[in-house]
Amino acid sequence: MVVGWKFRRKDIITKVANKKFFLYLHNDHLPAQYIKNIAKKYTDFDKEYFNNYESNEKNYNFWLGKLDLYVKEVFNHIKNLGLLDNTIVVLLSDHGMSNGERIGEKMYGSFTYDYTIKIFSTFIIPKTRGREINFQTRTIDIMPTILDILKIKADESYEHIQGKSLIPFIKGKEKEDRIAFSETGGLSGPYPSSHKNNVFCIRTRKWKLIYNKTPNSWEMYDLENDLGEKDNLFDKNKNKEITLKLKEMLLDHIKSDGESFDIAI
Repeated sequence: MVVGWKFRRKDIITKVANKKFFLYLHNDHLPAQYIKNIAKKYTDFDKEYFNNYESNEKNYNFWLGKLDLYVKEVFNHIKNLGLLDNTIVVLLSDHGMSNGERIGEKMYGSFTYDYTIKIFSTFIIPKTRGREINFQTRTIDIMPTILDILKIKADESYEHIQGKSLIPFIKGKEKEDRIAFSETGGLSGPYPSSHKNNVFCIRTRKWKLIYNKTPNSWEMYDLENDLGEKDNLFDKNKNKEITLKLKEMLLDHIKSDGESFDIAI
């Protein structure tokens, strides 16, 4: 099946190669393996799955390796067509995957912990020297970056674009982390919501604050010293000032999306 995907994608690229085009290719090989081997076998609370992290991680790396081969073949096809001289290529993941880090989330979409919300993205820009951005950015920054590279101005008659171009980082003109927000409807986890998002978080490089609307609970993590997000610092007084600041920002963000809350800050 993977081979079929590769040929289909390559055929599409060949057809548009001599035109101006925007092409989005999405490969679902990895989630398809999770659905087949995990989602259809386990619930979000099966100890058999969550007690075998090392085995789950090994399976993940094997499936990811198959995906790497797909990306390599498609990229080489782009290169062989001579498109790298005048084409922007963006490689990214849309979300992470659970290998059993937290009971209640066998795949993704139940929580907003780093193992599912952190992603990578790589821009291959013609005649541009590579540079790694060592600051926190967001997926909403990808489209504005593409528009900036192509010198396309946003149409002000449409809704305002939330993200910002990453070019200032590449040019060394911006040197601060950007605040990131994430949210989910909970899917089939411990407090699912099929109608409205009910798990919200705000993330800086050092701190993450999570609000779980359904049980009305809060979580606060020091990401520099607690990579696994195990020690909830929300009710600990020594972090009161930063907790209050992030809480206000997160509630303002939620309200800006039309949600109404009656929560004492």
